[in-house]
Amino acid sequence: MTGFRRVEPRLPVADVRASIDFYCTHLGFSSDLATSEPAPDFAIVCRDNVCLQLVEQGAHHPAGPLTIWIDIADALAEFTNLGEAVEIEWGPEVYDYGRREFAVLDPDCHRIILSEAIDD
Repeated sequence: MTGFRRVEPRLPVADVRASIDFYCTHLGFSSDLATSEPAPDFAIVCRDNVCLQLVEQGAHHPAGPLTIWIDIADALAEFTNLGEAVEIEWGPEVYDYGRREFAVLDPDCHRIILSEAIDD
């Protein structure tokens, strides 16, 4: 059996440019690839070891909210950095499975859960 090498969730979005702006401005991603500027239909945004593919929704990429869970180093610092720039859907909360998490919604209602392992 061959080994898996990595995963990049593909998020169908209504407006790729608006999604690039959201992920880069608010969550600190950078845009590695965008096609058909100034109205791209595909882009990849990355931060550290996490990449997301943003693709214009359509027949092959139907609309619908997804949930992406991202392991981060410091949820409280990320929460503080976001301030009031984005609406926090819930959290931050500490859960009995040893994680501190909170969630935000992107412009297409994809839920982004930011989670850190804790020992308190």
